[in-house]
Amino acid sequence: MIPNATFTYLSATLLISTALIIVPSMVNGDRTVKMCLFYDRPSGHARSDPIIRQDCAADHVHTFYGPRSIHPQLSWTDLVRTNPQFSTSPWNENQSLYWHPSIYQVQTHSDDNTKTYTRVSNLYTSPYYRWDTTVQPKVEAFPKNFRMIAANTDKGANRGGEVGSNLFTECCNLPDGDEDCQEWGGLYFPKKKCEFLGIAFNMPTCWNGSELGDKNDHKDHMAYTVDGTVAGDCPSGYNHRLPQVQVFVRIMNYKGDQYDYQLSDGNTDEWHVDFFGGWKAGVLEKIIQKCEPEEDGDTGFNPPCGCADDFLTPNEKVAKTMCDADVKRLIIDEEIEKTKMLPRGTCTGNLKKKWWNKIHKKMFKCKGKGKCMEYPKDKFFLNEDGGKKNCNWLKKKRTKNQIRNICNRENGTGGFDARIVCPVTCKACD
Repeated sequence: MIPNATFTYLSATLLISTALIIVPSMVNGDRTVKMCLFYDRPSGHARSDPIIRQDCAADHVHTFYGPRSIHPQLSWTDLVRTNPQFSTSPWNENQSLYWHPSIYQVQTHSDDNTKTYTRVSNLYTSPYYRWDTTVQPKVEAFPKNFRMIAANTDKGANRGGEVGSNLFTECCNLPDGDEDCQEWGGLYFPKKKCEFLGIAFNMPTCWNGSELGDKNDHKDHMAYTVDGTVAGDCPSGYNHRLPQVQVFVRIMNYKGDQYDYQLSDGNTDEWHVDFFGGWKAGVLEKIIQKCEPEEDGDTGFNPPCGCADDFLTPNEKVAKTMCDADVKRLIIDEEIEKTKMLPRGTCTGNLKKKWWNKIHKKMFKCKGKGKCMEYPKDKFFLNEDGGKKNCNWLKKKRTKNQIRNICNRENGTGGFDARIVCPVTCKACD
């Protein structure tokens, strides 16, 4: 599926609610604005969930995007004070944090039936923000200290969307540079190879206007719209509307023909996403008020990407992923990258005390020396015309300058640039 956007490897879903009593809207219009924020790497992986528990470790490992502030004792102040050089956010003004259960590649050993779990780290993820300013209640920016959790098992998350569900998975290949995808409603790890496996999930948009998600169950202050559209009616009791956040996770060079895959919480069919707002004051409000829908292309759910380039400042020093050695030293000392058994259990393990008030350079010791993998036959786009080469071809180039020039190219292909597919050869390891 290819929405009209500068980055072509995207897909999306809608939101739905089963509530019967509604707050009337002015119009279920087609004036959707879409803002696309592309993260070419996670900020870190840890058995941490700053929304659920701040006093101890989480039940399972999560993968985070945004600031490297992934300790359970994270605060809203920590987020908004983040220096962009310690964040994987592509835009300085947005230091929100997004996370989901980590994804593991599972290899079963035939000799003794034991398993090896290897964390998937080659992820290219896009939070998409959508809103429509022509309806009531009017969309507003996320308030200070706002957070939420949403899952595909929540009320209203099982209907609507592009494929009859708020969550969908797609296996995509690009034979000639054009996307050829097979889709499934819900979460599904197919037994086949895909140039990328996409998992797309929309979070709810209707807010009760009082709870911030810090004192309740982190969910019931939010609800899905009734008819499953961005501009749909809100259920009774939810008289505020916030931007829809869709988190689209891509596993690059997915190898379902060789391995099983599962989540860190043991699931293969249930998915959840956490969001902790960290926008600079006034910025998202201005974007909502000033950014107009694109007139060309789809005016429904997938209009062209807009807003970001006109209103936000590019992060010129995007952080690398926090390496596992630093996670062990700063958060919890346990193996989560490759293990015979996934670490599980709320409040198990020895959580390190958060001794810093603001993340800074001296906290991080491994300086890019973390583990890194690439596969010789994995392919990247050499140029914008769709020509593809593999990592083995790149490694055999005659000079370091040739390799460097290819690795530094940004061809508008996102997760299929050379530095993402071939991080060892490109010396782009975390």
